[in-house]
Amino acid sequence: MRVDAGRAKLRPMTRFTAVSLPIALALAACGPSRGTTVPAADAVTVLPARFAEDSHASEDVRTQCDVENDLPRFVEKYSRGGAVFSASADPSQGRVVEITVVSVVAPKGGAWSGPKHMKIEARLLQDGQEVDRFEVDRSTTQGGYGTCDMLRRISAALGKDVARWLASRG
Repeated sequence: MRVDAGRAKLRPMTRFTAVSLPIALALAACGPSRGTTVPAADAVTVLPARFAEDSHASEDVRTQCDVENDLPRFVEKYSRGGAVFSASADPSQGRVVEITVVSVVAPKGGAWSGPKHMKIEARLLQDGQEVDRFEVDRSTTQGGYGTCDMLRRISAALGKDVARWLASRG
């Protein structure tokens, strides 16, 4: 039986409430969901991406679009616990992924200035030694709120590609 706070009348607790209340309380104790999975103990560390010297990335793309952090965050998101983004990890310790933006074609103007394109190279390192390499490129003509938004879409697709590649590496 439970007492309704607004009334003094007693009502029987329904079966649904009796079962779902403990589950709801347990989930609430865990905190808000971020849509990610808890990293595995053997998760790969993903470093911030960097631009190759000859990537042709404009100064605006380098300073305003945050590609360096978006790419590894999307790898972490789509790996479901298999990869963890860390801005300060040591690449000579454990399993690490380094991402290099090989080329970027992203003129100002969003969708009005044409398609955006990005090519990356991901290197899987084990204690500082390269064990595998993966190249992939993506482009989009889908508009958004500008060039950075379009590059974020591409980063999401590339992050998913890298996460699949890492899953295939075991």
